[in-house]
Amino acid sequence: IYGDLAVGVARGSADTWLNRQDYCMDVSVGAPPDPLGPTGQNWNLPPLNPSMLKHTGYEKFAHLLRENMRLYGVLRIDHVMALCRLWWVLNDKTADFGAYVHYDAEVTFAILALESQRNRCVIIGEDLGTVPDQARYLLNRYQVFSYKVMYFSKGWNGFQLPEEYPEQAITVISTHDVAPLAGYWVGKDLDTMFK
Repeated sequence: IYGDLAVGVARGSADTWLNRQDYCMDVSVGAPPDPLGPTGQNWNLPPLNPSMLKHTGYEKFAHLLRENMRLYGVLRIDHVMALCRLWWVLNDKTADFGAYVHYDAEVTFAILALESQRNRCVIIGEDLGTVPDQARYLLNRYQVFSYKVMYFSKGWNGFQLPEEYPEQAITVISTHDVAPLAGYWVGKDLDTMFK
């Protein structure tokens, strides 16, 4: 079974109520401005506190992975670059008023690899958007599969051919962020988006 590990938890979730000290409740995570979202994205999810993660030996992170991996043979990590850095936004602002906060990527990726081995779970890192070089290096080093979306995999002469994709990648047609294939194929995706 293929599972999906979200980049965060809901602000009013049991996680934040029971473990408030583990989260930074005055900010939200999101994505910086890019061509897909010119003002960025604010997901209204409180980030894990990097100081608290370090203080507790990353137990919360390891436990989160273990609990998911015991259910799945394949686990997709949404926004995998969050293991290196995460875009933090003040709660009441748009995401273009944000900044990167860094996590200890060497530690988080090592824990991910260890738990993957212990739980015999294949890992896919959703590495779309602004991905730091360190994340690309660690994805490759720990043999985490990259996540390639056909819509975004274009070269100067059109869509990439299967042999042009990295060997260590999972390829999909679409994601929850873009138009379904049926709409894209017949050219109705833009009509729907701008209604």
